[in-house]
Amino acid sequence: MDERLKIQLNAENSNKLNQIYQFVNENSFLLDNKVSSRNGLANQLFGDYLSLLGGKWESNPNLFYSDFKKKILNHNHDHSLDELVKLERHNRDLMNMILYLTMDINRSMMRGDMKSYEKLQSMFRNGTTENNMYAVLANLVYQDNQALLKNHIDKEKT
Repeated sequence: MDERLKIQLNAENSNKLNQIYQFVNENSFLLDNKVSSRNGLANQLFGDYLSLLGGKWESNPNLFYSDFKKKILNHNHDHSLDELVKLERHNRDLMNMILYLTMDINRSMMRGDMKSYEKLQSMFRNGTTENNMYAVLANLVYQDNQALLKNHIDKEKT
């Protein structure tokens, strides 16, 4: 059934929709599908919200709407601080392993030595080749982040 329904927003929700529409137009990469109008954005947001609510009520028919709203708006999801710290450490360890592998690949290519991983040194020990590579990469990432932040601030000013 293709039924159209007209919904009138109050002034506060209309302003919120305008702000979000302006934001997603400036950052369209954040959405899965590009929206071309406020109406399209409202339909996408409303559809997503209704899907979440419908799914919650299917799994728990006795869930009060106020409890659902608290869960949606609560930024402290079900993860404890200890779990998040463990996850962050694990991710940092994986990132460091990837950095070491990248350094090893670079050394192997430069020297033609397929067992150069046995000669890797700490990227945190001052003066090592790995430390120099790490410093260059860290500086590059820092410059990229600064340029991205400056670009974002400049967009907000215009």
